[in-house]
Amino acid sequence: MIPSLFRCTVIIHKPWRSTLPLKYVLRILFLLCFLPFDFPAQAAVSTLTQGYFIFSPESSPPTGDPRHWSPVTLPDNWNSSHPDQGGTGWYRFTFVLDRPSHDLWGIYLPRLSANTQVFVNGILVGCGGRLIEPISLNSFRPLLFPVPGSLLHPGNNILSVAILGYPNESSGLDSVQFGPFTELAPLYERRYLIEVTTPITICVLNISLALGLFLLWRRHRSESLYLMLALGSSCSGIYTSSFFLTEVPVQHSLWLWFIYTLAMGFSYIVLLVILRFVRVKHPILERWAGAYTLITPLLIAWAGPSHYLKLFGYMGASYALISPYPFYLVIRHRKTGDKVESLLLLLVLSILAGIGVHDLDQMVLPHRHLPNYYAYWAASSMGLAITFLVILRFDRTLNQYIRLNSNLNRQVEEKSRALASSYEEHHALLTHTALLDERERILRDLHDGLGGYLISALALIDRMPLTTRALQKTLHTALDDLRLMIDSIDDKSGDLSLLIASVRERLDLAMNACSITLHWQVTSTPQLPYPSPSRHIQLVRMIQEIFNNVAKHSQAHHVNFILTASFLEIRDDGIGFDHQSLKTGRGLTNLRRRATELGLILTLQSGKHGTLIRLEWPLTPSTR
Repeated sequence: MIPSLFRCTVIIHKPWRSTLPLKYVLRILFLLCFLPFDFPAQAAVSTLTQGYFIFSPESSPPTGDPRHWSPVTLPDNWNSSHPDQGGTGWYRFTFVLDRPSHDLWGIYLPRLSANTQVFVNGILVGCGGRLIEPISLNSFRPLLFPVPGSLLHPGNNILSVAILGYPNESSGLDSVQFGPFTELAPLYERRYLIEVTTPITICVLNISLALGLFLLWRRHRSESLYLMLALGSSCSGIYTSSFFLTEVPVQHSLWLWFIYTLAMGFSYIVLLVILRFVRVKHPILERWAGAYTLITPLLIAWAGPSHYLKLFGYMGASYALISPYPFYLVIRHRKTGDKVESLLLLLVLSILAGIGVHDLDQMVLPHRHLPNYYAYWAASSMGLAITFLVILRFDRTLNQYIRLNSNLNRQVEEKSRALASSYEEHHALLTHTALLDERERILRDLHDGLGGYLISALALIDRMPLTTRALQKTLHTALDDLRLMIDSIDDKSGDLSLLIASVRERLDLAMNACSITLHWQVTSTPQLPYPSPSRHIQLVRMIQEIFNNVAKHSQAHHVNFILTASFLEIRDDGIGFDHQSLKTGRGLTNLRRRATELGLILTLQSGKHGTLIRLEWPLTPSTR
């Protein structure tokens, strides 16, 4: 019996009477993907369709009264011919050989459900695996068993096929072909490629896609769409495994319930994916559909295995009733969202709807032939669509990232220019401030150093006859002080001890000019905190300022100068002053300011018996 597909194939290969547009050719090829895959038998191959059938629990071909056998015509679906019955059903066929043969023959079973044993003339020639729970499942794979020519004899030969099936699960036998093994092998291999190898490939791709999407969701937890896609790919991948797995670790009824539950879960996830893609929030629909998907399989399990196929078919039909709503959402999204995504989703939904209607028809309605399910093609189309949609979104995200990065670079350049301008302004302000500070320091140095020596020179002129030698020495001292000030401007100076030693000569000259005796006492080398040339110059200026005040105001006869590692003390026996009521001048102001800048403690005591000025600083680790 040649299926109608190949009659169509013969017509297609006739010469074209007119040229068809390409779109019609593509449509025809698309429709051919959903027709039953079968191949014409070779001339030497016999297709056995007429035989006899009986239910019998025996493990070998029954030998009872032939009247108990009923005629049968293949294909035979027990849902139609023996409703509500299951167990071991025996098919018996008779074929004739004209002469003895020692060639290798074969028995080819394109489709059966769920497992089988094959006997030729009462001898077992092939078995599909375990016949006790958990049984080996061969419902969606072809079987080819070799038959040695020694088992055959001229005339009538008896072929017995035992089918282990279950009630209301479309158990039975589709067709039986007998012929030379070399001619049956290509038929078997082509069908095996389509019905076993293809589902294996689709399963591996879906599981790999699910793993990739799950890892993507782990990195972007806020994108629940990736998790939905990962779960959908996992469900479709595991469901597809039922088309090629023969050995499962659980009972057949539990495996069947689990697989169909996954199929319903896949339908629910498709609904969630559509809602996520079109960005429509419908929590009531999601909750009710989720509860329905969880609770209904439990009720079906309570109904019993003999009702699984039909009840899950009705459950799938209920999903089909709400399928127009996702179509409507995608069409509406096409007007406002991405048109490529919308067209792809419409195509996938159309494929899912077509395959769903076909498979539901096979599950619910009775047929003579065994069912052909194409759900794994739905899984593959969904997987390809998911991959393409993720790539589209990745491409869109990448483009947005490039644009944002470009905008960010432009903003960074603008901010950098603004920051550079601000930095230049700030640098100019700091430079101006530094110049003002340096100007103020120079003024203080001029007042305390050079000014003091000029005052001493004037005192020489006023108190004694004019002598060129003394005046020359005083002016030389002023010149040395000016050089000292210039050195401080260049941030160059020597050791503090050397600086103070050089000051002593100047101080002696100034005090002698005022008839004041200087008593000099240095017990150890002084060490200021955070020593630097500029800080040393500041201390020298303070000493100069103090002695200038002594020369101008104290009317003293003796001045004691005591310098240690941690303090400096200058005491005179002059008339003193009241520093609380004294009008503050530049000298005392500069003295206090320099003490604060150097971190020194300034102590000022004055009375009728003289004035004491003491500067203290903490000892550094090197002087302790």
